[in-house]
Amino acid sequence: MQPTITPIHATPLGVVPLPEAARWNTAAAEVVTRRAAVDAAIAIPRSSPFTQVGTDDAMAWNDEPVRALIAEVLRGVAWVARTVNRFPRGEFESFALQARVMYVIVSRDGGLGARNHPMSAWTGIYCLEAPEPAADRPDSGLLRIYESRMRNMFADATTDTMVLPFRPGHYGYQLAPGVLAVFPGGEMYEIAPVRGAGRLLALTVQARFVAPGQKGASRW
Repeated sequence: MQPTITPIHATPLGVVPLPEAARWNTAAAEVVTRRAAVDAAIAIPRSSPFTQVGTDDAMAWNDEPVRALIAEVLRGVAWVARTVNRFPRGEFESFALQARVMYVIVSRDGGLGARNHPMSAWTGIYCLEAPEPAADRPDSGLLRIYESRMRNMFADATTDTMVLPFRPGHYGYQLAPGVLAVFPGGEMYEIAPVRGAGRLLALTVQARFVAPGQKGASRW
C-alpha cells in the first residue's frame, strides 16, 4: 500500500458568469438605487454611513429588471448546488428552492462587516456594479471568506507553507459585474472597505432546497 494524502473538509466556492443576468444589470441597479433612497428616507438601518443593506424581500418586488435578474441568479445557485452533488436523474428537479434576496450598496470608505447565514444552505453574491480598482489597495471591495477549518490549530514552520488546498488562511475573491459567487451559508464572509472610485452594488441570496416530504425549516 502506497502513502496517500487526501483533501478533507474542502469548502466549495462557485464562480458563475451569468451573461443573461448581466443584460439587466444597469436597469436593475437603477431600481435598487431608487429603492435604497426610499429605505434611507424611512430610516431602514445602515451598516455604516457608507454601507446600506436592504431588507431581504427583493424577490417580492414587481420591477421586471430585478425579477428577471434574480431568476438567473437563482439558476446559478442551483447549478452550484447540483454540481457539487451526484443526484440520480430527476431527483434534484424535485427539490423546492427557498430563497431570500437583499441588496447591498457599499460606497467609498464603506465595507460590509463579517456575517454568515446559518439558516441557509448557500450564500450567493451577485455583483451589479463594482468600484474602480485602487492602486494602493488591491483588497479594495474584496469578498473575503473566512478560514473555518483550522481555528485552533497549532501553527509551526510546516503549516503556513502548505500547498493549496491545505494552506490555512482567509480566501479573497474580487467581485465583478455579471458574475455570481456561491459558497455554503454557514461560512463567515465580509466585503473589505472600498477604496477606489465608485461603489459596489450587489444582491445577496440566502438559499436552501427542500426535498419532497420534508417540511423545511422555519423562516430565517
